[in-house]
Amino acid sequence: MKGILYGVGVGPGDPRLLTLKAVDAIRGSDVIAAPDSGSGETMALDAVRGFLRENHEICLLPAPMTRDKALLDRVRDQAADKLCALLGEGKTVAFVTLGDPSVYATYSYLHRRVTGRGYHAEIIPGIPSF
Repeated sequence: MKGILYGVGVGPGDPRLLTLKAVDAIRGSDVIAAPDSGSGETMALDAVRGFLRENHEICLLPAPMTRDKALLDRVRDQAADKLCALLGEGKTVAFVTLGDPSVYATYSYLHRRVTGRGYHAEIIPGIPSF
């Protein structure tokens, strides 16, 4: 059985602004995935740390801040490969992202790639900072 991918918006970074549905998805997932820009900061992951279980697997996926389309496509394809491998193992994955996953978020690019490969994915909106 294939797992489910949740694109979870965590709002502007304050854990008190997560929706109940976001918290449920995070707590119910086997793996918590988050974008990693390479700076060492994982603001989206930091916002949900209080909701993580000891046995949560953490998966940081590269998300470079660049305009190089070829590089971005390559990195996003590799991230989708990793997510699909986890889903293929039957794991439920919550990909946490600041703001809302459908508003200028790394997640939207991964969502299209993962669903295009036949996996189930759902978007859980978050509060955008604006």
